[in-house]
Amino acid sequence: MQPVIKIKNLCHIWPNQTQPVININQLEIQKGDTFFIQGASGSGKSTFLNILAGIISNQTSEVQLLNSNISQLSNKQRDQFRANHIGYIFQQFNLINYLTVLENVMLACQASNIRAARAIKKHGSIQSAAHFYLSQLNIDESLLHKQAMRLSVGQQQRVAAARALIGQPEIIIADEPTSSLDQQNVSTFIEVLISQCKKIQATLIFVSHDLTLKPHFNSHYILNANNLKEQDHAVHAND
Repeated sequence: MQPVIKIKNLCHIWPNQTQPVININQLEIQKGDTFFIQGASGSGKSTFLNILAGIISNQTSEVQLLNSNISQLSNKQRDQFRANHIGYIFQQFNLINYLTVLENVMLACQASNIRAARAIKKHGSIQSAAHFYLSQLNIDESLLHKQAMRLSVGQQQRVAAARALIGQPEIIIADEPTSSLDQQNVSTFIEVLISQCKKIQATLIFVSHDLTLKPHFNSHYILNANNLKEQDHAVHAND
């Protein structure tokens, strides 16, 4: 089986520094994996995700996503690849405050004809697809036409997840999206997110400093001393 993500010789050194912030010899992630990366603050977690998503370019390494070496793509090509194939849940959610909940979710399809076509094929329209994922993430219909700035932190988080899922991207990346939630809401959110990823057969890369989250995921890695080291394999609670 061809891996969804394949990395070789990834070494990333920031300008004016001598030590790499990321140094990974080889890594493969399969389709449908739920992949948990745990690391302390400053361990390079966000840098690693940004390289995966093509936000940061590293042309000396081989970073293949869906058989495309994104390291060799231009800035414009990486931006379009990300819009087409990656749903990204940012730590601060990155919703546009003056847009409504629906408008924020539909933005992902406006940036990608591929995701728009998938949403229309499966749900009839982009707006119907947005309604579907918001309902799956327990966002009440009364909130759909509210501006994002008027939502609670937990609501914003779920809207950001719906935006990542719409249009069925092959890869979902989540950068510590639960850091501001209480433990009960964290568990509920992760279970719903994993369930939705399974339904669209997306590979989930989830990063957090919170080691208690690992039982939710199939694979567990620790980013430590610039290296990504495999730990035990967990079994998801619903398996």
